[in-house]
Amino acid sequence: MKNLRIILLLFLLLTATALHAQKAASSQKENLRAPSNIKIDGKLTEWGDKLQAYSNHTQFYYTISNDNKYLYLTIQAKYHEIITRILKGGITLTINKSGNRADTNSVQITYPIIKPFIIRFGDAPDAKHGGGAASAKLDTFVNETNINLDSQTKFIRVAGIKGVDTLISVYNLDGIKAASGIDKQLRFNYELAISLQDLGMDINNPQKFNYQVMINETEKLFKSGPHKRGEIYVEVSGPAVDPQPATDFWGEYTLAR
Repeated sequence: MKNLRIILLLFLLLTATALHAQKAASSQKENLRAPSNIKIDGKLTEWGDKLQAYSNHTQFYYTISNDNKYLYLTIQAKYHEIITRILKGGITLTINKSGNRADTNSVQITYPIIKPFIIRFGDAPDAKHGGGAASAKLDTFVNETNINLDSQTKFIRVAGIKGVDTLISVYNLDGIKAASGIDKQLRFNYELAISLQDLGMDINNPQKFNYQVMINETEKLFKSGPHKRGEIYVEVSGPAVDPQPATDFWGEYTLAR
């Protein structure tokens, strides 16, 4: 009887895991209005932890959405190696209205623009098994990491928008907003908003366009020596010996009215 209960429990667990995996499509198929309370702050509370799709190419969850003024890209990455790649190379969103993926007139927004920044996830306290004290230490780890991350992610690279410089501050007045941060589950949350005016789009005349989301090419991280609280990563200068190639996906979207 005991073995039967164990088998039943495992079956229910596997079923629940499978159902959870099926909730996120491999690509976003529909247009979507952004939540009315959306805020570009690196926190995804307004999304209720439910993004539209999971890209196997980039290995993160994402949603493309809009309201009457902005187009939004929202991303959540849970794999630490993917987070490290994002923090080294940044993510580039390309908006292509011509249907030609090679169109040099496409709009490209890259964020974050950052010097190599490593989150040492091995140093994070285990709140799941460590009780209240570990949970408090995890809060401190997350807060300190986000403070450091915020101090490093101050710039956005822009191409293809007339009248906007190629490198702008996150505090710009050009209609482009971006923020990122980690949460208590040590997931990386990314938010980007671009004004429809900058994109030459009109909510009253929505037209289909192509978009590309890319984790940019990065240099390899090299491990060096033991670290008493985890692993320490050492950056190497000069040309990369074994660079990480860019990974991306394309999709189609029409503004939701």
